[in-house]
Amino acid sequence: MTENPREEEISSELEQMLADFKKAQEARLNS
Repeated sequence: MTENPREEEISSELEQMLADFKKAQEARLNS
């Protein structure tokens, strides 16, 4: 989508953070 590898890296990091955040939210709701 983008030719900037740095942007790809940041996007990947953001997706990972979002995934972790969702997991944490679910864990909090299920506890």
